[in-house]
Amino acid sequence: MSEARITKSTAAYKRIYPTIVEAIAQGDEAWIEYIDKIPSGGANASESLKNGIVRTERLNFRLEPGMHGHKLGVLNNGTEVKVMEEISGWYKVAIQGWVSGDYINDLDT
Repeated sequence: MSEARITKSTAAYKRIYPTIVEAIAQGDEAWIEYIDKIPSGGANASESLKNGIVRTERLNFRLEPGMHGHKLGVLNNGTEVKVMEEISGWYKVAIQGWVSGDYINDLDT
């Protein structure tokens, strides 16, 4: 088994905490999902992901693509995301939810 470690957890906590506090204060659900793997595809897998930035005040993210998909939570304006996949204008982001592609821009080309 290879050695594993968590790095930059304080910086990650400081980035996500205000989003969680705001969601709870507004009566929304707040979810955190721990993912212990990077996407498959070898050493350069993370390079194949595209970066995006949420460009609307509040963006619902969903379990599956489509307006009727189960809502998992909310992303706020300025939130950086890694886009893993696209289906019919919906982006699967690295937080394991789906958001409408209408509200994500600045994708790497």
